Amino acid sequence: MSTFFLNFNTSTVCRWLKETEKENREPKLLQYIRKLEETGLYEKLLELLLYKVKEKGEERYLPLAKVYHALQLELEMNGISVGYHRFRQIVKAIVVGVLGKNWEEFAHKRRSRGRAQRISFGAVARPKEVLEIDLTGYEFEGKNYSLILGFDLYTGFLFPPFIVENKEKGGVGSYNKAFNSMEVALYLIDVFKKAGIPKVVKCDNEKILKSQLIKEGLSRLGVRLSNTYPYRPNQKIIEVVIKEFKSFMRLHRRSAESIEELAQLAVESYNRNHHRFKHLSEKVIPAELFKGYSRKADETLISTAFVETVERTLKDGQIQIDNLIYQINYPKKKEKVVVKRLITNLKEVMVYQKSSGEFIGVAKLFSKPPVEVETTVEFKQEKLRSKRIDRRKKKLEEEHARLSYMEKPAVSLEEIADGEPQISISIEELESLNPEQERTEESQPRGLTLEDL
Repeated sequence: MSTFFLNFNTSTVCRWLKETEKENREPKLLQYIRKLEETGLYEKLLELLLYKVKEKGEERYLPLAKVYHALQLELEMNGISVGYHRFRQIVKAIVVGVLGKNWEEFAHKRRSRGRAQRISFGAVARPKEVLEIDLTGYEFEGKNYSLILGFDLYTGFLFPPFIVENKEKGGVGSYNKAFNSMEVALYLIDVFKKAGIPKVVKCDNEKILKSQLIKEGLSRLGVRLSNTYPYRPNQKIIEVVIKEFKSFMRLHRRSAESIEELAQLAVESYNRNHHRFKHLSEKVIPAELFKGYSRKADETLISTAFVETVERTLKDGQIQIDNLIYQINYPKKKEKVVVKRLITNLKEVMVYQKSSGEFIGVAKLFSKPPVEVETTVEFKQEKLRSKRIDRRKKKLEEEHARLSYMEKPAVSLEEIADGEPQISISIEELESLNPEQERTEESQPRGLTLEDL
């Protein structure tokens, strides 16, 4: 039976009271923003939202998902337990209501862009025991760097990169020119020693990734080299991984003192965060899922798998490779040979007869390298560095000669008074002279003067 209050139904009165209370209550989003201000997280949120870096000549911002993950723990510690969807609503309220910016434009600048975002025409298979590698570039503290990155295709585990400073003319965009196949082999050796040997190594058609050194080295270890199809970026899952890796680099960039520290922080963050992969039913943490590859091998076997092979002429017991002389005792005066040099050892090479393939012996390094190095990779790096310095030196000398010629001083009065003037005439003075006019004036007849009479 319904009760009445002042001739109104009690349920109607309760509904009116609730609606009045709801109207007087502060909106939920404003409550979150006020709590952010009270806990001191509001300034930190704004700093992360507006933080930007310059990469490849473009301004890049932190994706909203990375900002959320960076603040998620602190939000929960301060009693603000919100999911990513509610977090976006809070950010939208701040951007539109407080900052007065356009939300669509603001969110668009924080989306990942590039060819890795193209739609795939069919899911790419992600079998186990597959290592995918690729090259990329990054700019840090005004310097360009090139990186070799590898990740496990099934678990998504990202291996620490191999980093070199890129001093090539093209800048960060020419990251592939900073490497050679020996450095790729050195990176693979390091991964194989730490994680084991995979069944397949997958890469694109970059020349240094599918060189003879890489093919033969992987073949000796029983690893198949698989190349992706050209002009099909959707086949390269590592492209998406690199985008994600670089977003973590942006997140840690302010706290890192070197490119090595920055890369280490980004790799750890990537491997320790949850990821959702299509081939797995639930979110996973790569660092917990990856247990290494099943096949292990002795470190010496792995190191000696990648060998530089060249054909040379053994003459008077000496062989020359990269302007280095190797010496061996051999009875014949001249012989065509095949020389194999480990990328981890510059001091000696293995010599084989070209015709029969018979092993002749080990030749020791006789000449002294221009720089004290131990491995073939270091020697190659020093050689490329010296070539780059020589090119730069030659260019500077040509520029200096050109400037010296243009700034050559004219003759001074003191030089004329000394009796040893350095004759110098400018181009303007040369153009002011008109020898044709002088010859014309001399050829014209003169009138008779009183002296002539």
